[in-house]
Amino acid sequence: MKNVVSLLLVSVDNGMIKLLLEKDNNWVVPNTAIKDDFESSLKKIYFDKLGFNNINCKQVHTIYLNNTLVTNYIGLIDNNSIKRRSENLNVETKWFRIDQVPMVDKEIINDDIDYLKYLLMFEENVKLLYPETFTLPELKKVYDKLYGIDIDRRNFRKKLVNQNIVVETDEISKLEVGRPAKLYRLSNENHFINFREDLWRKTDGN
Repeated sequence: MKNVVSLLLVSVDNGMIKLLLEKDNNWVVPNTAIKDDFESSLKKIYFDKLGFNNINCKQVHTIYLNNTLVTNYIGLIDNNSIKRRSENLNVETKWFRIDQVPMVDKEIINDDIDYLKYLLMFEENVKLLYPETFTLPELKKVYDKLYGIDIDRRNFRKKLVNQNIVVETDEISKLEVGRPAKLYRLSNENHFINFREDLWRKTDGN
């Protein structure tokens, strides 16, 4: 039986959640055989294969698939860090929107997305995706897409501002199209973020 560690990287771009996969005949979650320990095996993935210096990795689960014991991790990374990744890679990789991911590793990816829903209930994890500033419509889009809901725009802003989860800055977004929006940042506290059902309605098909 083989022992493998896998790492699904998650980022956001203009409110769209995206996942990084590697090409191995099919598009799969980046992985490697465990030879020494989990830490060095994870570094082999995010540094050697994916070109990132450091990733905050969180263990999701261990699962038995096709005579292979897979210990699965998820990592959150902001969009600016992606621009600084090494380009000298021997592995073909590609970012996929969360709603367009090839489901070869369906069981692993679905579990990762379920765990992501839990992670983004905590401000410290959201800050890994948004270490600097963002617009509220952009952040709302992340939660709407991830949970399959449509949070009321006014209640979304009211909850985040009143509970000091986000802090308004003096900056305005510079959009090529559309109306400029105020920029916010996350507070320095680790709030629990949970949107009660009276703040949203389910979208069609969810």
